[in-house]
Amino acid sequence: MKAAADLALDLVSFMAGGHRFAVEATQVRTQLNDAYPGALTAEALLGMEPDPYGGCGFQRVLMMKQAGADVAVLVTEPVLLHHLPLAAIHPVPALMAASTSLVGMRALGMTAQGLMILVQLRLTLPA
Repeated sequence: MKAAADLALDLVSFMAGGHRFAVEATQVRTQLNDAYPGALTAEALLGMEPDPYGGCGFQRVLMMKQAGADVAVLVTEPVLLHHLPLAAIHPVPALMAASTSLVGMRALGMTAQGLMILVQLRLTLPA
């Protein structure tokens, strides 16, 4: 059995609306570098307004695992894989949870690059 200090979660992070988000890596089938017709934007799935600057980097498509058929989600770079220790994952503060309109927010993660918001996109994907 692993010691508590060794426990970690594999995450895929991306940018949306100028903020860094992450999903469990097991939710992502693959990343595509090309446009994908019918791709949903991460901002729309998260209940955010569209980025007024059109994204601050190149866009990628994450193919999210979904029962029946995968769903294409358009995100902004950088798209990174993290092995985040459980000790670096924190519950969403009650005030933040009560005052946000973000859909699917689950936790906050701290990395050397800063804060990322852990979300559950499966809750917002069309069936």
